[in-house]
Amino acid sequence: MSYRVGCGTTTNTHERGNEMSNKLEIAERAEKVLNSEIGYGYEHKRAVLFAVLSSPNEVITLSQISENGDVYELLKDKESVKALAEHDQVLVATCGWAAPVNSDEGDEIAPSLHPDRRRVRLACFLCDDGVASVLRFSDTPDETVTDEGNARGSLADALEQLRKKARRKKQK
Repeated sequence: MSYRVGCGTTTNTHERGNEMSNKLEIAERAEKVLNSEIGYGYEHKRAVLFAVLSSPNEVITLSQISENGDVYELLKDKESVKALAEHDQVLVATCGWAAPVNSDEGDEIAPSLHPDRRRVRLACFLCDDGVASVLRFSDTPDETVTDEGNARGSLADALEQLRKKARRKKQK
């Protein structure tokens, strides 16, 4: 199933047997820390950027770097570029509304106005290898939907722009 989240679309790519990429595994573990230890809820009003620190024994720690009321402004911020260039791995957390994609309706109805809307928290993991996302709905908090870089839309584009800027900064 596909969902429109704000200005993008994500598809459940979790069902792939036992083969998972390293970035998706890290994204899932980081999202669990966000969910259980940080307590970033579904009604959080600000998008937050975290450095993702992993120890040799595979313990994930999230260290907050910055936040903004607008996830797109957060992703354009110089601190975000610097953080990804310095830490190699970051997690962007944001909340909003998601709605099922319906080919009859197209994208004309904003997720926040859709009759079947659901409250959602999105955690996007960025690293040199790409982007992986973990989505968790407030009405099914024990289930997640994952994406290993196949999402599309304005948020996916903004995440990729951040990765490109961080790569250029590293090369300097």
